[in-house]
Amino acid sequence: MRIENKTVKYGDLVVLDQFSHTFETGKITSIFGPSGCGKTSLLNLICEEAIKVSYVFQEDKLMPWLSVEDNIKLVCEDEEAIKRALDIVKMSDYKSHYPKELSGGMKRRVALVRAFVHESDLLLMDEPFKGLDNQLKYEIIEAFLDLHRQVARTVLMVTHDEKVAKKVSHKILYVKGLPLEVTHEV
Repeated sequence: MRIENKTVKYGDLVVLDQFSHTFETGKITSIFGPSGCGKTSLLNLICEEAIKVSYVFQEDKLMPWLSVEDNIKLVCEDEEAIKRALDIVKMSDYKSHYPKELSGGMKRRVALVRAFVHESDLLLMDEPFKGLDNQLKYEIIEAFLDLHRQVARTVLMVTHDEKVAKKVSHKILYVKGLPLEVTHEV
């Protein structure tokens, strides 16, 4: 996937200036850098240009009037896939609960499940594991890696956790900004 000479501005603020980069198909690329340098703007730009995309936002973006299960059914009707994914993140007992009845970490898990079960070619993840305790975070990371081995989607993940980036990524882009600039790749 190639981004070619893209510019993003918010008023006079230039976030991306003729930005170009190639992302490897079927691989996990983490984007690591300081807050406010344009990482999320890059994901949003890619989302607008992609055809079939799943997105884990920084906020959970759950519909408050829908149960956990119904929030997931917005993107997937396969009840067996939903059940398996809820089991993986230890949320099966909460499938009938509403977002207001869940902790922040539980909402995060539901948002992750919704993105994982949606059939897409590209998965964008913006701080996907924030708000999870360390044990659960690494259990979910392992589940995510298992899913990626089964269906090798192209994944772009913004993170401030270098340890997570090193664990999950085929490539890490170290960035700074503004405007966003790749300083080096690992």
